[in-house]
Amino acid sequence: MDEFDDDIPYDPPFNADAEAWFANLLFWRPSKLSDEQMRLHFHHNDGRWSRQTKHAMERFQATGLDLNENWALSRPLWTCPACGRYKSEIFRLNARNILLAKLELHHDHFRDVISKRAVELFGADWHATAPADARLVVDRIRELVTRFSFALICSECNSADAAAKTQLREDVDSRFTFTAEEIGRFVTSKPNAQHSVDIETARAIWNEQKPSFQHRLELTDQLLVSARSGLLTRNHKGLADANAVMSAMDTSGLLSRAFYRETEDSQRAGLLSVFRAEFLARSTSKDSARLVQTERKPAPVQVPTEEEYRSYVSPTAKRWDATPDDWTCPICARQKRQVLRMSNAKKWSGGIREIRMFTDEQDEDAIANRLMLYPNFSNEKFVGQTATLEACSDCANVAILVGQRDRSLVYPILSPNDIRASIIAIAPHTAHGIDYDAAIGRARANEPYGPALEAFNSFRVRASDFAVRFALLNRGGTEAEAILDEFSEDVQVFHRIDDPAESRRLADWLLEQGRRFHRGQAA
Repeated sequence: MDEFDDDIPYDPPFNADAEAWFANLLFWRPSKLSDEQMRLHFHHNDGRWSRQTKHAMERFQATGLDLNENWALSRPLWTCPACGRYKSEIFRLNARNILLAKLELHHDHFRDVISKRAVELFGADWHATAPADARLVVDRIRELVTRFSFALICSECNSADAAAKTQLREDVDSRFTFTAEEIGRFVTSKPNAQHSVDIETARAIWNEQKPSFQHRLELTDQLLVSARSGLLTRNHKGLADANAVMSAMDTSGLLSRAFYRETEDSQRAGLLSVFRAEFLARSTSKDSARLVQTERKPAPVQVPTEEEYRSYVSPTAKRWDATPDDWTCPICARQKRQVLRMSNAKKWSGGIREIRMFTDEQDEDAIANRLMLYPNFSNEKFVGQTATLEACSDCANVAILVGQRDRSLVYPILSPNDIRASIIAIAPHTAHGIDYDAAIGRARANEPYGPALEAFNSFRVRASDFAVRFALLNRGGTEAEAILDEFSEDVQVFHRIDDPAESRRLADWLLEQGRRFHRGQAA
């Protein structure tokens, strides 16, 4: 196979004495590459396409593969800092003959305690009367008192930490977390197998670290009290300008600004923003989710009491509280009270979320103008208007679940009608039954709307900017003709429209569209 396509441009010979120079940046699209091309262009990463993974599938005669994103994003010859095993030794076959290839981001659970402890000490609304930068100070306290931030370890080592603390629950503080090095001391590892845990060694490590842990608890309280009282406030006046000066003209800043200028108002910016998702869709695998599950007797539906309903705090609390009790979801028709359901964690869950809706552009003149202004999008579809619809969290989650089920969908977009057609079972206080095949098919048909929405956003931002600038400049005494001349120059420069008359016509049209957007917001 050819390493490069013939139509990919290259730099001319570099001339160090020239007034300017440029460099082409090449981004290989994972969704468009074969396994061989993935191995060639992403050899520093790993995935279901790698030789190591394919060899393991054959060696274990696995019927499926569960490979997570941490595995895909790390190097093929990575070794676990806890047990010291290579990836080839971490592969493990589960009881369902699925090959497991999983790495976990292990973190110090004491990080999760700091904010909760502040609420315990000062009350849930303590930020209202605390110094303005109290949240930032709490973040610094978190970094100071925790023993470590994150560590990439194998899933067996991560499970060993939980197993040791479970068996030592009477002795070990639940907020304590073993470091990667400490896990390595109390586990015995074997290639391609689960670890065995030496509980007595784990207990000894806890006893070693207990004085330090107690000191961290006391220090946390002292620092939180100081933060609450304002004794640890920091003055940020002038910091933004200082950071700008210190980072000015550095390599990353130059590259970032240059790349932004070249990709602004083009589909390339959108492709870069979803590049990680595209790589993971091509590299990860979760075959266990597609296995036929054993039929289970459905659990009895739990209904919240009046007190539980009234005291429920939703993740979208403001929207939930502002929604009247007689509201019904416009997609599944359930009432607000019926949205509440018991989660697997035995807690009430549910909420009201916004779903983005859009309509196609029907005006042929508008489509022609936008093609001239934004040619660097695929422009298979044109969005005319967007709006939001408030729906229950189960309906709003359908698109998210579909994206998780099929990672190859770069833009998992479903309209309210698509969501309604994909739901096959609706009941109060119960998660929806979803026809995933139907939902995935609809999402795939909607994929051209991903770049169409990006193009619409660029168009709306430019038009709105013209409307706001015109109003401000005109109010300040600048003549309308002078303002439009400036806008025409913007169109020439940013949209590369060379004809002055055409630039002026498009500037007039953008101003008109911007005013329309603002009238719609006012309405």
